[in-house]
Amino acid sequence: MAYFWVNQKQTYKQEREGGYLWAPQYNSKGNQHWGWKTMRNVSPGDIILNNVNGALRSYCIASTAAYDFSKPAELGEEWEQLGWKIDALYIDLTKDIIISDHLDDIGELFPERYSPYSVEHKKANQSYLAELSQELGDALAMLGEIAVKTIKNKSSASNELDNPMTKAVLQSAGDNDFIPTATEKEMLVKQRLTQGRFRKDLMARYNERCAVMGLDVPSLLIASHIKPWSESSANEKNDVDNGFLLVAHLDKLFDQHLISFDIQGKIIISNTISHRQRSLLGLNTSMKINNLTPGNQRYLHHHRQQLK
Repeated sequence: MAYFWVNQKQTYKQEREGGYLWAPQYNSKGNQHWGWKTMRNVSPGDIILNNVNGALRSYCIASTAAYDFSKPAELGEEWEQLGWKIDALYIDLTKDIIISDHLDDIGELFPERYSPYSVEHKKANQSYLAELSQELGDALAMLGEIAVKTIKNKSSASNELDNPMTKAVLQSAGDNDFIPTATEKEMLVKQRLTQGRFRKDLMARYNERCAVMGLDVPSLLIASHIKPWSESSANEKNDVDNGFLLVAHLDKLFDQHLISFDIQGKIIISNTISHRQRSLLGLNTSMKINNLTPGNQRYLHHHRQQLK
């Protein structure tokens, strides 16, 4: 899961009502803005903080990656027609975050380049979507006491249910509306911080590369637990040996026990995946985990037993 920030002064109402984000691919001169191209970095389950007039008012959970989509009619005539769209579930923050009120604490976490907010001028930059560091995202999550209040339509929110925080909330709430208590908010914030440290440790171990494919695009890499978070003890949740850094589609296959790895780190592919599907997914029997540790092997023993 990654954090993003979107500036929506002009389009917040329309995009929220429509349950999406949209950005043009090119301007009238055929140029691209970095804040538009960032749309391509979003994966399902990522958290996007919504900035409106200097305050973060809500966040949304991406339910799709960006896909080609013509400009929605409700956005007016300002932009070119061809663009990218991301479907998203919008959720109100428990309280607005007025960014200028917190710069003493978080100002140094904003990047010098490709920042959505100018610390010097105390206002949003002229950009649309920006990716945030784990540290800045975690800090803003704490300020906003991010938690899911309610998800009634689970069928339309199936992708959002893959989000670790959403799972934790729904496990506590069942099918009922959920408004977290102060203790539950603290628990959820601690969970997010723990997951941030876990990802940071895995990024360091694998030098910001997928442990199998070697892909070095951090925004596409997932910190995958071998033994599921929900089944792990406090120590196991933080144990770097209980995880691999995987590109998104391998993470999904691993999480659903459609792939695993043997004691030498070689991939094991479920027989439920056909040869055609393996080809489309880029799977082959020569793939293996790099830098497999004895600690990884202990956790993998349990994972292999659940291979479908």
